[in-house]
Amino acid sequence: MVLSEGNAAVRHGDETLLVTASGSALPTTEDREIVEAAIPPLLDFVRSAPRDAGMREVRELLVRACKRPGPARPSIETLMHAVVLDRTGVTFIGHTHPISLLGLLCTPGAARLFERPLFPDEAVVCGPVFAYVPYASPGLPLARAVDDVLAEHVERHGETPRTVLLENHGLIALGSTSAEVLAVTTMAVKAAGVRLVALGAGGIETLSPEEVRSLVDRPDEKLRRSRLVGGGN
Repeated sequence: MVLSEGNAAVRHGDETLLVTASGSALPTTEDREIVEAAIPPLLDFVRSAPRDAGMREVRELLVRACKRPGPARPSIETLMHAVVLDRTGVTFIGHTHPISLLGLLCTPGAARLFERPLFPDEAVVCGPVFAYVPYASPGLPLARAVDDVLAEHVERHGETPRTVLLENHGLIALGSTSAEVLAVTTMAVKAAGVRLVALGAGGIETLSPEEVRSLVDRPDEKLRRSRLVGGGN
C-alpha cells in the first residue's frame, strides 16, 4: 500500500459500522481515525437516491450518518462497506489495492483470469467462487455495482463470497474475524503472483469446478482453514 489507499470496516452492532476515516493509512490507523456510522441511511441512499446524485450529496450523507461527529470523516467507500455488510452478514471487511492483483485486474479480459481458483490453498482460503465487479467510479456508483453483484452472486451460488474483485480498482476481503480478512488478502496476493508466473509460462489452468467443491467441502480442509483464519478480533 502507498499513501492513504485502502480502507477497512467492522460491524458494530446490528445497525452500525466502524470504518477508517478518509485519508487515514491502514498500517498506522489510530483510534481517532475510526468513524462510527449508521448503516440504514447509507443503504437507503445507495438503493433509492437519484442516479445523478453527486459527491456533494454523498458527503452530506456521510456526515449525517456519523454517530459522533468530529474532525474525522468516513471514507467515501463507507457506502460500499455498508452494502457488503448487509448483503453478506460478515463482520470484518478489508479493502486494499495490492500491486500484483491490481495489475491483473487492469488487463483486458481480467474476469477470465479469476473464473476459478488455480490451486487448493486459494480455493480453501479465498473461497470456491470469487465475486467480480466491473469497473465503477468510487463512491455511489461503486457501492451500487457491488450491491448488484453480491445480490446476484448469493442468488446464483447460494453462499456469500470471501473474495470480491473490483475491476481496475482492487480487492475486498471478507471475514468473520480480522485474521480471516488478513488470510484472504494474503492468499489473494499470492494467487495473483501465481497467475503472473503461469501467464508468463504459457497460460492459466484452473482447477475444475468439481475439484474446487471437493476441496472446500473436505473435513480436513475445513479444519485447516479454521486454523488458518481463526483467532484475532
